[in-house]
Amino acid sequence: MVNRRRFLGLGAAIALAGCASFDGNETPRVLIIGAGFGGATCAKYLAMGDPLLHVVLVDRVQEFVSCPMSNLVVGGSRSMEDLTLRFDGLKKYRVDVLWGEAVAIDQARRRHRGEGRARGT
Repeated sequence: MVNRRRFLGLGAAIALAGCASFDGNETPRVLIIGAGFGGATCAKYLAMGDPLLHVVLVDRVQEFVSCPMSNLVVGGSRSMEDLTLRFDGLKKYRVDVLWGEAVAIDQARRRHRGEGRARGT
């Protein structure tokens, strides 16, 4: 069954898959900067949509806090810990997560320069 989230996620993945650049001799790669709702979801569905695609997600933080659910904290039915998620769940989709900051992108050479470190695995 296809629900709204899966439909939108797959649609975004298909649309962005055309942005992945490769010349046939190298693995197609996508770099996603920012791992909020949009970035993490995009990374997941891109990786699910094409098993040959190498997806890398870069963010400054190691955890994501689901702010739309914060009313549950205010109401006392959830804690902030319940709304805090690590990006480790993306490993099962073959998404590489880097902690740090992208400081430069060289489109011609298809490289980025960042500050930070890779997630420990």
